[in-house]
Amino acid sequence: MPRPFRIAILIAALPVALVVWASVVYAMDRASNGGEVLGPVSVADIELGGLSEEAALQAIVDLEARLSTLPVPVMIEGHEFDLLPSEIGFDIDEQALVSQAMEVGRTGGVLDQFRSWFGRFGGQDEHIGLVTGFSTDLLDLVLDRWEIETIADPPFEGGIRVDGTEVIARHPHPGTAIDREAAAEAVAAAIVDLERTPITIPTQFVVPTATSAQIDAAVAAADRLISGPVMLTRLIPEARIDFPVEVLADALRTRQEIIDGETVIELFFDDDTLLTFLLPFQNDLEFPAQSAQLVARPDEDISVIPGRSALRIDVAQIAPVVFAAAQSATRSGVLPYFEAEEPEITTEDVLALGVDGLLYRATTFFSCCGDQNNLNRINNIQLIAAEVDNTLVMPGEVFSLNEHVGQRTEETGYRRAGAIIGPKVDCCDHPANIGGGVSQFATTLYNAVFFAGLEDVEHTPHTLFFPRYPEVREATLGWPSPDIKFRNNTEHAILIDTETSDSHVTVRLYGNNGGIEVESRLGERVEETEPFDVYEPNDELPPGEEDVTSEGSPGWTNHVDRIITLLDGTQTVQTWWWTYHPFPRIVEVHPCMLPEDHEEYEQMECPSVVPDVVGRKWANALSDIANADLIAVEGEPITDCSIENEGRVLFQDLEVGSLVDAGSSITLRRCLPPSDG
Repeated sequence: MPRPFRIAILIAALPVALVVWASVVYAMDRASNGGEVLGPVSVADIELGGLSEEAALQAIVDLEARLSTLPVPVMIEGHEFDLLPSEIGFDIDEQALVSQAMEVGRTGGVLDQFRSWFGRFGGQDEHIGLVTGFSTDLLDLVLDRWEIETIADPPFEGGIRVDGTEVIARHPHPGTAIDREAAAEAVAAAIVDLERTPITIPTQFVVPTATSAQIDAAVAAADRLISGPVMLTRLIPEARIDFPVEVLADALRTRQEIIDGETVIELFFDDDTLLTFLLPFQNDLEFPAQSAQLVARPDEDISVIPGRSALRIDVAQIAPVVFAAAQSATRSGVLPYFEAEEPEITTEDVLALGVDGLLYRATTFFSCCGDQNNLNRINNIQLIAAEVDNTLVMPGEVFSLNEHVGQRTEETGYRRAGAIIGPKVDCCDHPANIGGGVSQFATTLYNAVFFAGLEDVEHTPHTLFFPRYPEVREATLGWPSPDIKFRNNTEHAILIDTETSDSHVTVRLYGNNGGIEVESRLGERVEETEPFDVYEPNDELPPGEEDVTSEGSPGWTNHVDRIITLLDGTQTVQTWWWTYHPFPRIVEVHPCMLPEDHEEYEQMECPSVVPDVVGRKWANALSDIANADLIAVEGEPITDCSIENEGRVLFQDLEVGSLVDAGSSITLRRCLPPSDG
């Protein structure tokens, strides 16, 4: 091949070889720099080319820190200031800048990316502008401070001032102010200027938008707002709070806005000031959740008192409500509340109980007033009735009077009164005397349960019969037993309602027993038993004498039937038998005469009863004294006496009928005529 021809071929192949070579180098470069900024890329005075994305981000963060603390020289009206960018919230969007740097050489088609890469070898530099920001609100605070220091005649928009309870007008006037818009533009350019070239912020003459007439109108409106106290109330539940004039004046504020080119002066009350006054009263003005209740009315019908959620003061509404009230003719408004936690028992819960009518009313009577023992008994009846009043017994639930009330103690208000202790009623040294009389309530409750047709779980009649109670159909109460227990065997709740006075106790049971009818049938007394003697000591009685304080009464056995008639006419009969002990014959004797089986018996010698021997002849008197187991001692004779009394006892030193120890001495003096000697 001729040499010129070979040279021509080489020259023609050279560009192709260069392209191939460049492509290979480009591919290798891309493979080795996949996570770095491509080519010469800069932000401000920072070169990012060749840095990883993480290193580039850190470089820009460092740039932000440097610029934040590099002050900008500022000139206003001949005064020099330094503005720190950090003071106005200077910020660089680092992530946006890094993302933009990483896109260099990676956008567009393959040829575009190749050209960008190839351009790096020609010294082509990609410069990215700073993406920054700052807070104009913070800048305004700085400018406000500089205005005070530099401007002698600032404009004033006007307003009102409250001195005590007097409203004073502050009329507007024009003046010089910093041009805020121009200041923001100048600062925006200066904070990215690495050279920190000083900037001058211009001022301008400002005419207030508000007029004196508007200020005067605001003063008049403010005077009306604080012309008297404001009262906020709620009717149900009742609540009220009064905001005094002094508090209203302290809370009064103004705010000016430009709306549609017109200045509007707005008056309002400060929330914090009003709430500071309200806070000490808040607990008394708020209401806890109130559960719904069943209430037995005086006409023996049932009412439901609806439940209510807790009511809390809506503090966010206090200021606007007070403001509206201050503008009203009555200077009053509605205290704002919002509903908080729901009640434990809702109205729907109570309605679902199904308590819709009176099942039975039982009443027993007792003697009013009287001695302290009876007053204590009345107190105990009234106290236990109050503790049971308004009790709900749910379907299937067993009600225990002892469990509900607890032990009767003097600490809980119960007093000592008569109670059956052993074979008789006694008062008041036994523990059973505390709460004496509560069996009257137990009997009344039992009769209500009996005639309501509820299931009798436990009851015990008295061991002794009291005519004030129905025979057999009665119950006693003790601690921890005997008890009154009944089961609510209906499908609906039972409400126990009680009522007392100084002479009666009433128990009403409300519910729904399906409309059954209940009758009581008393049987005939059988197996009568006679009273027995119960001896009681009386140390004032002479030995051998008896004082019968109660003749007693017999005991017997009887039964009562409960006849329950269902709506379909079928009947069930339940029978309870009981044996009453006789009331004993109470016999008082001297303690020395108590039988050996008596609990207070102790072996002792009976005392002597001093006989009356005055007027008795001496021998007879000595015999009487000896028979009384006493020792006669002769005293000085009595000489000034009549002949018919001669030899008779005219004086004894122990009182007739008194009790003295056997063997005691008694001094006797008899009538003797004077001797002749």
